[in-house]
Amino acid sequence: MRALLAFFAALHVGDSKLFLLINRRFRCDLLDTMMSRLTHLGGAFFSIFICLTLIFLNFRTSRQPAIEALAALTLSQILVQFLKRKIGRLRPYLAMEDIVVQKPLFDNSFPSGHTTAGYALASIFSLNYPFLTFPLLGMATIIGFSRTYLGFHYPLDVAVGAVLGGGTAFTVHHFVFI
Repeated sequence: MRALLAFFAALHVGDSKLFLLINRRFRCDLLDTMMSRLTHLGGAFFSIFICLTLIFLNFRTSRQPAIEALAALTLSQILVQFLKRKIGRLRPYLAMEDIVVQKPLFDNSFPSGHTTAGYALASIFSLNYPFLTFPLLGMATIIGFSRTYLGFHYPLDVAVGAVLGGGTAFTVHHFVFI
């Protein structure tokens, strides 16, 4: 038990140091502008809008993947909200001093819902359209980076969000819509 506690303490210290590096050291006006815009690609409005638009356009090749994406998005966000409530990790700017943050949020930090959504959609569409894998996963990674850069999440929140989003997408694609 002592070793487990030491592991989690070291993980938290490393997570905090990496957060501070990204949040403080990479600051510049260009990234401030880009990240504050790109982060919204993982938000609820954009994610749902993309899925519903592709469903209602009713193209033969995009309808089924869009339905899968909406299912993966829904499942992943249910898991995110459950984990946020159960784990209760404070956002970095509530736990540390002198953190750069634009618009504070007041729910819990772990895991990153925006990153989860970004990876859920990117993974579903990558599974259905492999030629889009690199740009889609690249964009999901940028969404995750933006969440730490903007001060909303620790890197571990983002990493778990990526795994959760990708995992729910894989599950939905291979076991729900077969």
